[in-house]
Formats: sequence, structure tokens, C-alpha cells
Amino acid sequence: SRLESLTKKYGVVTLVSEDVRNAITDEEYEWRKLETITVKGKHEPTVIYEVRERGEYGDRVVAEYEEALVYYEKGEFEKASLLFTSLAHQGDLPSEKILEKINHIDRTTWDGVYRWDEK
Repeated sequence: SRLESLTKKYGVVTLVSEDVRNAITDEEYEWRKLETITVKGKHEPTVIYEVRERGEYGDRVVAEYEEALVYYEKGEFEKASLLFTSLAHQGDLPSEKILEKINHIDRTTWDGVYRWDEK
């Protein structure tokens, strides 16, 4: 339920954990890694994925998002912001939502894991 409540915070319809993503072998779906997070009440990080039917993403959008995510996780927020901004201008809601979070991240303690303190 903690993950389900995050769907609106990422602007996605369906969001799953890495464990669920790894358990599903159906090739009907596409997966986009959104971020590594912890949820309220948990300390162990988990990778979360957006799931969509195959063909809904453009290959370039996924590749650009993944590149931005690498910079984001490494704390290279200026590079990440440029890519996320480009994607947000194309209507990509998860990029827009991460851009909003970047301005509030404590750069002195950033370890690549976003910690949600609310449900």
C-alpha cells in the first residue's frame, strides 16, 4: 500500500517494487526504473518501476530518463536537471516530479536514495 500511494507522487498509473518486477516474466509489459527509495516506516531501500504495456514508451524517452537518473543518483543534479527538464517539456510526469524534488534534496547527505517520510 505504501508503493500504491506513491503512484500520484510520480504521476504514473502503476508502480511496482524491484522484487515484483523481477518476478514477472511476461513480455507484454515494459518497465522503467523510476528511482531508489525508502518508504515511511522502512529503512531498506527498494528500486521502484513504472509498468506499462509494451510500446507505450518511446525508446529515446526511456534512454534519456535512464541517463538523467544515473546523474541524479550520483548527485550530479545540474546534469540530471537538464535531462529531466527536457523530458518534462515533452510531457513526462515522472521527470517533472523528480525535478520538483531535486530542489529540496540535502546535498550534504545525499546517497542516491530518496526517503519518503509520508504515505
